[in-house]
Amino acid sequence: YKYDYAGLYYDDTTKIFKIKIASLFPNDALFNGFIYIRDGLFCLNEVDLYVNKSALTMTDSFRINQKYKLIDSTHSVPVETMVEYTIKEGKVNYFITGNSVFYDYKFDEFPNIFRKSSLEKTRYQDGATDRDSVWWSKNRIIKLTEPEKIYSKYIDSLRLAYSSEEFVRKMD
Repeated sequence: YKYDYAGLYYDDTTKIFKIKIASLFPNDALFNGFIYIRDGLFCLNEVDLYVNKSALTMTDSFRINQKYKLIDSTHSVPVETMVEYTIKEGKVNYFITGNSVFYDYKFDEFPNIFRKSSLEKTRYQDGATDRDSVWWSKNRIIKLTEPEKIYSKYIDSLRLAYSSEEFVRKMD
């Protein structure tokens, strides 16, 4: 990679350095774009990266933007991630966007359940993967669009149908 200083801005009183990164080999599937680094701690504040279009085979474009937050002056953690990509299928282009929001970080809360060599610690609440659309409509940070609501309702109805006693009996 080639790194170039591209300027700075201030977040309150903290300098944020903007660094341009470029792949040395333009035909390789490597990232280009900008990384933003906090002065003093030299931790990430944001990344805005894309992959060379000429290197992509399955997609027409790929971009990731990730914002970070400094917690307790020692942990720079992602708080928002956006992934965008375009798939070309025949004469139709599909533009896909995925957004994730992260919050409520807790450090060293479960120190005994992870290996000492593990760099990343992840734990999900019991039942976190079993939430239905009613729960999500009350707790979702990024609201769904109308087509996403229709799709979510459809998926929920399939989940209920496939887990029903009647369906299970018919499968046996």
